[in-house]
Amino acid sequence: TCEPDTVVTEGWHTGHEWIDGGALNERVNIAVNELSGADKPGVQAIVNRLSAAGSEVTAADFVDRCLTFAGRVEVDPETRGALCHYAEAAGPLTFADDEQRGQSAARVARMLQLIVASRQYQFA
Repeated sequence: TCEPDTVVTEGWHTGHEWIDGGALNERVNIAVNELSGADKPGVQAIVNRLSAAGSEVTAADFVDRCLTFAGRVEVDPETRGALCHYAEAAGPLTFADDEQRGQSAARVARMLQLIVASRQYQFA
């Protein structure tokens, strides 16, 4: 007969047990590289959505909206604090002219990189 002597029932692992340090590092690197520049189409789409809300976006709104745009990521207070610290460091996002829009776009790209590198994003 063609039937095996033993049956493998384990199948593909699900959950956190399959993610080791190397796999996690690779996942983070891929996600960060996809958001590596303000000229990336996905980043530009988010910049357009942020700028449509008005000429200025506060630090708190910047964090909240980027978390939503990244997939409604829920982060712990420590991660949120780090994201807010980054957002507050350069003041509100502004889109009044091309120079401000370019600076804000670079900040959006970096914020998204910080979010996708977070533990909560990787284990969501």
